[in-house]
Parts: sequence; structure tokens; C-alpha cells
Amino acid sequence: MYKTMTETLKIASAQLNPHVGFLKSNIEKAHAAYERAKSDKVDILVFSEQFIIGYPAEDLVLKPSALRDCKTYMRRNLLRLLLMAQL
Repeated sequence: MYKTMTETLKIASAQLNPHVGFLKSNIEKAHAAYERAKSDKVDILVFSEQFIIGYPAEDLVLKPSALRDCKTYMRRNLLRLLLMAQL
């Protein structure tokens, strides 16, 4: 599903407020931003680093359980995230 090259490239930055450790609500915020970007015909939607786990993650990233939960949630939502990647 490649788009035809155009003279313009529309880029949007998702200025959202993720909460540290709240993977499900953070992904829901990302999905809502994706839906808006899609309706606005955005070509590239950019999120901040560590958006899914929340920023600043600080000590949370040192806990094996937090990283495991993040990986598990990402795997469970992989198809949804891939569809988001294809605006």
C-alpha cells in the first residue's frame, strides 16, 4: 500500500501526555492521535520517545517486570500498531 509521490508531505507531532506505567491508556491515546491524523490526511505522525511506557520512565525501565509488561503489551497490539504505522 504505497502512496503516490506528491509535492507535499504532511507531518504531525502527537503532543500528548502519557502517564508512566499506564501502557493501555497510552496506546489508546496514540490510537486516538492516529485516527485524527488519518482524518487530517497526515503522511507521518511522530510520537515522543518512550511514549508507550510513559516519560520519564526513570527507575521503571530498570524493573524487569515493567519491561516484560511493555513487550507483552506491544506483542498483543502489534497488528494495531502496524496499521497505525501505515497511515
